[in-house]
Amino acid sequence: MKQHGGNQKTAFAIMIAAAAVAACLAGPAAEAQAADNTTATQFELYAPQTGESRILSSGSGISTQSIGPYGNTYCDTAASDFQLKSYSATAAPGYTVGSVSLQCGNSANGFIHIRDRHAAEWLGQYAKYGPTTGLDWSDVADFDMKTALSAPLATSEDAVAQKTCYAGLIQIKEVPSGDVLGHYEPTVYVSQNNKKIVTAIPTSRERCSGIFG
Repeated sequence: MKQHGGNQKTAFAIMIAAAAVAACLAGPAAEAQAADNTTATQFELYAPQTGESRILSSGSGISTQSIGPYGNTYCDTAASDFQLKSYSATAAPGYTVGSVSLQCGNSANGFIHIRDRHAAEWLGQYAKYGPTTGLDWSDVADFDMKTALSAPLATSEDAVAQKTCYAGLIQIKEVPSGDVLGHYEPTVYVSQNNKKIVTAIPTSRERCSGIFG
């Protein structure tokens, strides 16, 4: 009986030792997996029309504020006609001026309108492919407006409303592979008489062709 008890104790000790070794081996692997789960996802915005690109990183919590040196809440206390940024604009039906202004605006036009009505939509284009925590929607909107205005995929005019429509083409690429994950065609509406951006929308398909007729 004593011998049998000794065997049980020995077997139990071996089991404890094996469990400890397994825990040690599993620890680094588990930590590595956790690190992988929190690694920032990177996207590349690529404009085939111009060859320009911009890298976006999620998970960093860093907002680069590309639309001028102002924060996304600056316009809440600024004048509605305050200009955040000026973009080059190619000649299009009803609009031959070489630049267009992005002003603070209000609930109906400009930055405030775009932010309050469409910010979630800008990030929504990327949420299909990975986490968007830490991405600044205005970084995306800035690149897309610049692309649509300077190298449009399509343009059209609403002569009655005095608006010109610009649409761009944006590819979403994975970093560092460069694989194209998807694309969309952001639409920008410009006021011809005020020479300013009325709104910009990250539409999946452009809204200029055949819209104004």
